[in-house]
Amino acid sequence: MPHTLYLILIGFPLMFFVASLLATFGCRYEFDYAEQFRFFPLLDRFRDIARTIFVTSIVLILVGGVYLGEVEACVLLAGAAVYSLLFIAWLVLQYENYLHVKYPLNPPIEQGRADDPDTGTFATVPRLRPSPYTSIRYSITWALGMTSVVAFVSGLFSLVLSLGGR
Repeated sequence: MPHTLYLILIGFPLMFFVASLLATFGCRYEFDYAEQFRFFPLLDRFRDIARTIFVTSIVLILVGGVYLGEVEACVLLAGAAVYSLLFIAWLVLQYENYLHVKYPLNPPIEQGRADDPDTGTFATVPRLRPSPYTSIRYSITWALGMTSVVAFVSGLFSLVLSLGGR
């Protein structure tokens, strides 16, 4: 069983990261495609899912570790709890960074072309910056989220199997 633990807790994040990076290499992602702050309701859903995985994992660790003595299931559930916390912290950090870069409070202004060639007045145009959410950051987000779900399901499945064997 220790090899399975290593595979799930170390191998799956690397596999998910590499697969996502190969699929999305060179892309930049936008959180808000059509309108500003459209991703915010999804962030709440992701936060609720991560919180549910974290709390359920802690409760199952206490039940599985204290009452049943199932070490392997507890390690998987602890990994799921840690990965869910890392996932939501990383996602919130990336979203806040995206909002800071994409919609700055005081946008930098560049001189544009002359509006009126006769008077020589210039228009000020806000500088558009590319999204900071690159394919590597997207791959890290995806790997953390998927690993937390896989570790949680594996730990739950291991705990159920150990209960069936008693």
